[in-house]
Amino acid sequence: MNENKIETGNNAVKSEEANGLTWRAALISIVFTIIAALWIGRVEIYSHGCQISESVPPIPAVAGLIFLIILNPLLNMLSNKWKLSRAEILIVYCVLTMSVSMSSVGVVRLLLPFITVPTYFATPENKFDMIAEQLPKWIAPQDKEIVRMMYEGSPDGAVPWGAWLGPLTIWSALFVVLFVTMFFILVIFRKQWVEKERLTFPLIYLPLELTSPSKKNSKSMISDFLKNPAMWIGFGLAFMYNALNILNAVNPDIPAMGATYNIGALFTEQPWKSIQPMTFYYNPAVLGLGYLVSLEVSFSIWLFFFMFKIEQVIGNAIGMQSQNFPFFYSQEQAVGGYIAFALVLVFLARKQIIAVVRKALFNDPNVDDTAEPVSYRTAFFGSIIGFVLLCIFFTLLNIHLVYVIVFVLMIVIVAFVYARIRAETGVPMIWLFPFYQQKRILTYTLGVKSMLDQGASNLIGLSLVSFLARGFFPQITAYQLDTMKLAEEANIKRRKIMSIVVFSLILGLVVSYWLHLSMYYKYGSNVLEGGSAGGSGGFRTGLAVTEYNELSTMLKSPQVANTPKIAATIIGAAFVFGMVVLRRVFLNFPLNPIGFLVSNSYGMPLWGPFLIVWIIKSLILKLGGVDMYKRLIPFFIGITIGHFITAGVIWGAVAAMNPDLTRFYSISFG
Repeated sequence: MNENKIETGNNAVKSEEANGLTWRAALISIVFTIIAALWIGRVEIYSHGCQISESVPPIPAVAGLIFLIILNPLLNMLSNKWKLSRAEILIVYCVLTMSVSMSSVGVVRLLLPFITVPTYFATPENKFDMIAEQLPKWIAPQDKEIVRMMYEGSPDGAVPWGAWLGPLTIWSALFVVLFVTMFFILVIFRKQWVEKERLTFPLIYLPLELTSPSKKNSKSMISDFLKNPAMWIGFGLAFMYNALNILNAVNPDIPAMGATYNIGALFTEQPWKSIQPMTFYYNPAVLGLGYLVSLEVSFSIWLFFFMFKIEQVIGNAIGMQSQNFPFFYSQEQAVGGYIAFALVLVFLARKQIIAVVRKALFNDPNVDDTAEPVSYRTAFFGSIIGFVLLCIFFTLLNIHLVYVIVFVLMIVIVAFVYARIRAETGVPMIWLFPFYQQKRILTYTLGVKSMLDQGASNLIGLSLVSFLARGFFPQITAYQLDTMKLAEEANIKRRKIMSIVVFSLILGLVVSYWLHLSMYYKYGSNVLEGGSAGGSGGFRTGLAVTEYNELSTMLKSPQVANTPKIAATIIGAAFVFGMVVLRRVFLNFPLNPIGFLVSNSYGMPLWGPFLIVWIIKSLILKLGGVDMYKRLIPFFIGITIGHFITAGVIWGAVAAMNPDLTRFYSISFG
């Protein structure tokens, strides 16, 4: 019984392939991306009260999708020529998922502080000036006054675009090469994942159902999904949850659930006190989309989280400190698991990889690549050339080639595995990967002292680009894979997909540069995104300052290799390999390695919703079977839509009009 197989009403006989990025879809995408950027600037950067770009999918993409669905019947009434096709609406949605991500918290907003913090925040104590001197001059404007005005605002609010043009062009080239390289790698694995393993891609259920033609009335432009009462019941519950929370924030006398419940506070005695922190998150989006996640993954996510907490209690009870107890290093376990899972995925796709190589090198006529977004030859050589270009870029930062290869490989592995997790499970969270471990695996495995023997430039360069190990780069890889699957379901021309992806990335970067630098030079980034007039900077600036403070400490007091962290990495890899073997030996083995990876990377906000949805879904399948499960899908998706509309679109619009309201109720989707 495969309760997780999703039917989206797209099983009709395939018609002729629809066009790709039409001029109408491109124009709408440009306009919507600019509007989304202005919206993000208002509610995320200016007021820091509603993180609309941090949801999965991004709130502006959902808002754009729903707006076009509502607008399309009106356009049809004016003239049939004005009506947008389903393919055009889905293309706009796909473009927005990627272009909006550029303006989010995880790309340009991370880049700008990482390339300027050593210059602006330098003091005699932190030695940032020494770090800045060893960085290449082309990474950012070298005029200290230009950098200062970015943090404190310029007198007339004007952006010195001439000084920024060169550095931003170089960084844009890096981003495009990185994203396109990941696109080529995904093409190599697409057939294995989509056609052979038949991954379900739960997150594309939402746009497909909202745009699917009505089966009951062929003339209707409203999908059957929007007419389903169960969907509106779920929508109403999420609406009430958020509405009561907002009202409670304004008037505490109004009862509301709140956003979290601190279970850890119930445990006050040792050794049970070590279970802290343990917070139950009320997240309607995770609850709703989690219904589409398989039972074994849901079970594994909350069970492994509980296991980690029990390990902490046992370790405390027997007197083991966290620095000597490898199980406490959850992020290191996660990166070990990610490496192991990547190797497993390559092994499982070995026949597909061999077929790609045969087609790329020998043009084997028995290997058909006509259904792919690009030819296998392009994907094969493109991924190799892209990897080489990435390595060349990082060597220009004066990082040793061996370290560069490891770092780039880790960036690729994390994005690759993250995309697979999203395609298989649809867990609607950005931060499902181990933070910064792509860089730190070098420092704790080799030891800072050993790396310094070859010069400080290795650590300085790796710290500069460590934002790649913390931002949205895995997320954008997953959106590229979603776009491939959506194109298949909506019968969009496959060979147009790459142009859609590249258009989205370039559009998003250009708009994001304009958004951030315009706001920074107008207001000063010190007082934006939760910053203060005291000069501390916002959250993303704080991340950069923390990274360089850690670098300064490492340079002053270099450490040798960290044995417990190495052990934790090996343990994480062993856990994943072990579960993979057990799942092949025992067909009903209940644990999924994806649950281990997710729990280690970002388990706190997920274990509660997945525990609840696992219980509910288990009861539904036991009492009503697969038929009842399928009938209730609209109800749970309605919960997600209701949350996105209420907490994201409505509250985000209110926050944009009156940012002061966010001091009562701030919403984060990540």
